[in-house]
Amino acid sequence: MMYLTNLDEDTRRSMRSEVEGDIEGDRLVMSPRLTPQGGRAYPNLLLDAVEGGTPESFAAQLAPHMTDWEPSRTRYGRPITKKVPWDSHLTLGLGEFNRFYARGLCARVVAGGGGYVEVYRAMSVATPRRRSQLLIGTVIDAEKLLHDLRIHAAIEPALGVPGGANSGISIQLPSGT
Repeated sequence: MMYLTNLDEDTRRSMRSEVEGDIEGDRLVMSPRLTPQGGRAYPNLLLDAVEGGTPESFAAQLAPHMTDWEPSRTRYGRPITKKVPWDSHLTLGLGEFNRFYARGLCARVVAGGGGYVEVYRAMSVATPRRRSQLLIGTVIDAEKLLHDLRIHAAIEPALGVPGGANSGISIQLPSGT
């Protein structure tokens, strides 16, 4: 279970604004693992999750919209079709909810006059990545992180937060705030 410390109404409002901005600007990233129907449903499922859901409820809503097979290549470059991992809905749902949570929290901090956010472990993982462990407790300028998350929507952010698929890393308001 992912525990997002500052997932409150203020952060949800900012998250919604971030999602709506991506939808209106045609910047909402669609996973190729979504079925065509899933791609059409995705924006509304995301908005509903941001309104009152959790990372886990969003992932559950995505489950029936995931493909079973995807194109790939062998190590020699030959095209093949491979089975999509059984937990692809969790990877997508938890990751994207966390990404918009981070964007929403940063936007909230920036709108409040600026400041910083702190990296923490929001979800327990079996084998924590060393890079993720080193980030815990780091304080990051919210405006810089927000910019990074907006321009790196389809790839891992340059600042490394959130920490990529299944890292369990997120952000919160710094201790004492």
